[in-house]
Amino acid sequence: MNRIYRGGPQGGRGGPPGMQGRLSGGPLQRAQLALMNGQSVTAEEICRRELEKKPDDVMMRLVLAQALVQQQRAKEGVVEARRILEFQPKNVDALILLSSSLVRTNQINPPKEALEVAERAVQLQPKMARTHLQLAEVFMARREFDRARDEAETATQLEPRQAAAHLLKGLALVELKDYEGALQSTQNAIRFDRNLAEAHLGKARALTELHRADEAMAAIDEAEHMNPLLQPAQLTQLRAQVFTSQRKYLAAYRFLLRFIQRGGANRALAPVLAFTQLITAVFGQWGVAVILFLVIMILFGISRIPLVGGWIVTALLLGIVGYGAWNAMPIITGKPAKQLLGKPPSAAVGLGAGVVVLALVFTITTLIVGRGHHHVTFGDWFNPLSASIAGLLAIFGVIAGWRFVPIGKS
Repeated sequence: MNRIYRGGPQGGRGGPPGMQGRLSGGPLQRAQLALMNGQSVTAEEICRRELEKKPDDVMMRLVLAQALVQQQRAKEGVVEARRILEFQPKNVDALILLSSSLVRTNQINPPKEALEVAERAVQLQPKMARTHLQLAEVFMARREFDRARDEAETATQLEPRQAAAHLLKGLALVELKDYEGALQSTQNAIRFDRNLAEAHLGKARALTELHRADEAMAAIDEAEHMNPLLQPAQLTQLRAQVFTSQRKYLAAYRFLLRFIQRGGANRALAPVLAFTQLITAVFGQWGVAVILFLVIMILFGISRIPLVGGWIVTALLLGIVGYGAWNAMPIITGKPAKQLLGKPPSAAVGLGAGVVVLALVFTITTLIVGRGHHHVTFGDWFNPLSASIAGLLAIFGVIAGWRFVPIGKS
């Protein structure tokens, strides 16, 4: 799910959490305004200059941490939030920011600490809507949708005009298949903040499941109008889901294919990508399992080709896993893959890890095959099976190498 930026105690557009009392002027105000306008790099530069003069300025460091998170540098945001908590362990704004940053470091399997920190914030401020809202966000990331719904509901009771709380409740209800409730919640979010594009997308998801296709398309168009910076791929996937909800599968496939081709994808690869996205649109959370099953069946069939079948499977398998690893790199490492490749130390360590893994796998294979034999041939250790195992482990070795390589500013 897309993370929701909540500016200020009312969850509106008043700046980063806890900042309203410091908008009187000066560097902090400029940093806050830059952050609200999406100029996170400018906000970071202002904050760092001021923190060199006064390292213990908590509000400035909070803005710095938020700017880092906006730049998808969540791990650095974690570091800054921890520095605040060293001096002020009960700073609720820092606890909320730390929890949110921790979730962003691994959105597939958020660290347990993200939940513990959010619960700590609720204990300190049980009557503050933002603490419950952050806890709801953690539960969403952990796929505990019933608990996310309950915490978001608590937030709406504490602050009935909190648009982000209504939105998060709606998103949880979509996952719980309460589509009427989700529609009502997302409409409430829009009523309190008409410019909240994510609320229009949430409304579109609910309308799609209710088979109200025309209204769903209109909601997607409205979201795109409200925020032109929304990811085109996300909007395209939602529109494809509207088509599939009407059982217009061919129309959905053609729509996805045109989008992928316009994006500059290889013409030979575009139909495959469009088909996989169609499967995801049709089967939802089971889409990955369906695609995996189809891939296994295809690879099994290819493997039966005499002589070259095994090597073709090896090449396809490593290509598929490599492509998936490239796209998963930002989630696994918290660092964009292109950014890592642009830094020689990162590339050297990552590729070095891959080479080491390759060498180890082939060496171990040689020892196992050669046990009891006087001579080990090239084919004994270099074959489709050993190459597949080595290649797969090498990919994960590269990721592990990059995972622990520190990088500087974007």
